[in-house]
Amino acid sequence: MSTGTKIGYGIGQLGSGLAYNLYYYYFIYFMTSFAGVAPAVAGTISLFAVIWDAVTDPIIGFFSDKMKVKTGTRRPMMMRASVPLGITVWLLFSAFDFESDGVKIFYYVILNIFFWLFFTMCDMNHIIIGQELTKDYDEQSSIRGFSSAFMYAGELVVSGCTMILVNRCSTEKVGWAIVAVVTAAFCFVSYFLAGVCTKGKEISLSTEEAKANSFSFKDFMECLTDKTYIIVVLIALFANCIVGIQASGNIYVQTYFYELSDIQIGVINMGKCFYMIVMAMVIGNISKKIDKRTMMIFGFFCYGFGMFLPRILPPTIPLYCLALCFSALGNSTFWTLIYSVAADVISINELESGVNRAGAMTSLLSCVNKFGCSIGMWLVGVGLDFFHFDETAAVQSAGAVSGIRTIYGVGGLVFGLIIAFLAIKYPYSRKVYNAKMAELEAAKK
Repeated sequence: MSTGTKIGYGIGQLGSGLAYNLYYYYFIYFMTSFAGVAPAVAGTISLFAVIWDAVTDPIIGFFSDKMKVKTGTRRPMMMRASVPLGITVWLLFSAFDFESDGVKIFYYVILNIFFWLFFTMCDMNHIIIGQELTKDYDEQSSIRGFSSAFMYAGELVVSGCTMILVNRCSTEKVGWAIVAVVTAAFCFVSYFLAGVCTKGKEISLSTEEAKANSFSFKDFMECLTDKTYIIVVLIALFANCIVGIQASGNIYVQTYFYELSDIQIGVINMGKCFYMIVMAMVIGNISKKIDKRTMMIFGFFCYGFGMFLPRILPPTIPLYCLALCFSALGNSTFWTLIYSVAADVISINELESGVNRAGAMTSLLSCVNKFGCSIGMWLVGVGLDFFHFDETAAVQSAGAVSGIRTIYGVGGLVFGLIIAFLAIKYPYSRKVYNAKMAELEAAKK
């Protein structure tokens, strides 16, 4: 596959990186510090929206598979949904004067629901298109490397520039409005361009494959009978608990424990994202040499270790950067390899069952990713309340600061160890995968 195709496809993840990270980095902070909503309520709003989204994900997967059978492509759903996705991003981070707190909470619940609906329609189809560009074990890692680089570029912009822009506009309201509009525009453009660049590149289905690809909800439930797929789903769930804790907890750790200025926060976050962009490409290449399973085991142990360091080390910038190097390596490992690993499992499952369950399996994985992140965000929100965080105070109590470090460090370590041991249980090294595929192909003939 040409590098141009990989870049054209990967640019879609810029939209994912912008929308996804703006939400997970700043939604709770925006709600508590600007919109005037309590931390636990903000976390609960997010969790409620994702529970609802869990119902819609398999429905979107169902229609995605139907569209593939009927038209040979999933691109139209992704490209059309990019328009309302941009609109909901803008509305979600725009502040309005509400008559009561009840109306305000209702507004943000509804916006969360529609944001995740349209995000799933774009992101899930984009991921499945990547899985259908090639069946090659190593090329899947390469494709995900390019995609992850664009995703981290989006995170770089969001994490490095958002608070600098908000704090330097005439008012916070103007700053958040500019952030919302710019993010919304780039979300639309990136997914739309990815659709244009992958036109005619997807693997086509024969008549027999199209019939076998008629996905039903029975197929969705049968996905859960694949033990290897269950391991992948559990890795995604617990890894995203860390992602949610880190993304939404970072701003509190940086502001109240390390006492960083918005410029320092921006520079450190951008440096971390540059590092992750490089690591995404490096991990893709290393995985070709040592295989994905070994890379996941190493990366996930690093993830938990890096999250725990701020809990035990003093608040100095060099030590914080050291911790970020470890946690960012783990984060890069997860996002670079998880969908590549899922593609391997889907390929084997298709040969074993005779049914292409890419839509069903990817929609469930997408749902689990968001659910895990929202659990992480909810833990941060509830933890802030538990440790008596005062959103109106410029300086927090020692107990509140210690609590923030505990949520961040201990939570990250526990979930990091869980996913590392799950990666050990994952069976498909390159050797095992290739042998399994050869065996199934021979049996099919």
